[in-house]
Amino acid sequence: MPIELQLFHSMQSVEGPWRTLEADGYLTPYQRFDFLRAYLATVPDERRAIAAVGFFVGQRPIALLPLAITRRFGVATAQLVGAELGGSGCLIMGRGADARVSDALLHRAFDLVRREIGRLDLVNLKNLPPTWLERQNPLLVLPHWRASDDLYSLAIDEGTFARRIRAKRRANIERGRRRLKELFGPLAFRRAATSAELAAIHEAFLSQRGQRFARMGIDNVFAREEVVSFFLEASRQSFGAERPALCFHALYAGEEIVATACGTFCGSHYSMYINSTAPGRAARYSLTAILMQELMRELIACGVTSIDMGVGDFPYKLEWTNPVPLFDSVVGLSPLGHMLAPFIMARGMAKRLIKRNDRLWSIVSQIRLARHRLHLLGERLWERFGQRAASAIAWCSLFDHAVQVL
Repeated sequence: MPIELQLFHSMQSVEGPWRTLEADGYLTPYQRFDFLRAYLATVPDERRAIAAVGFFVGQRPIALLPLAITRRFGVATAQLVGAELGGSGCLIMGRGADARVSDALLHRAFDLVRREIGRLDLVNLKNLPPTWLERQNPLLVLPHWRASDDLYSLAIDEGTFARRIRAKRRANIERGRRRLKELFGPLAFRRAATSAELAAIHEAFLSQRGQRFARMGIDNVFAREEVVSFFLEASRQSFGAERPALCFHALYAGEEIVATACGTFCGSHYSMYINSTAPGRAARYSLTAILMQELMRELIACGVTSIDMGVGDFPYKLEWTNPVPLFDSVVGLSPLGHMLAPFIMARGMAKRLIKRNDRLWSIVSQIRLARHRLHLLGERLWERFGQRAASAIAWCSLFDHAVQVL
């Protein structure tokens, strides 16, 4: 039977086929319906419109391409819903759908969106894994190139820790456990299951992440009001769920929260979106390693068979997971889109080059730190001198926007 396409203009209208595919198909944790519905509800953007293309054989959905359309500077761009969160993305597929999706079929979907919404210049797809749960990612039939970062993932079972972590390192982790217990009290690992627990863990997470970002010269995006609302609301909605759309775990040493993890589930897979560790004395004692060991124990016990530590290249991830290359794809659909696509591709390649070159990345990191300090200086000038500081703040803002390009 031929594949028919149908366009859905809202999360509410696409919920039925989305949940059907989610129950018995393949998608990344960041494409779960509940995860994205909570995100869209708490981080609204009047410039964003939903355009989800359903692929049907008869009445049966076999795939879904959930796109968000944004219009900025006169350019209409489609990207996967929630792509700005930085997670990996695929075509949401039913079993066997990957073999039926072609470049021509995807362009039919893009043409449908363009006809329905009136204009579409670009399709910009980021962080596409080559496979997901051993299924090919059909979106890679489109032109693509290496993304700036990799995804870090691993299949896990009860023997993973012993196989993965060397004996000497395991001994160091155990020493860290003993020292934490001596200094702070007994260790405990818990998932937030009540509003009070969630509030305490989230507060510790914000503090720990904020201090780390300040040292790196990065603004704490997780402290923004809309992001705080998303994390808390999505986590509350997941209380009691066997496979929560979002949840927080915490490592306690006595009464102190010394490490946190925030992640999401999809089927038998868990994705750690972000983590944090406490500064000070506790930081000396393998906090990330203890957090990961405890998290793996809990995940394996509840039937999880694979994990990832998210997108982004950090050395500590290599201890626990393996890098998986990701790819970006940009498809021009109008004369303007065809003109812009090579520039977007070149920008992505340049970003990867910079992040893979220690010297260049060091320069960017120093500039970011200088930008962060200038931003703080601007805030202090405003607090002290008010309008008289406007000129200095304007220069800080100009520098800030220039660095954002990096």
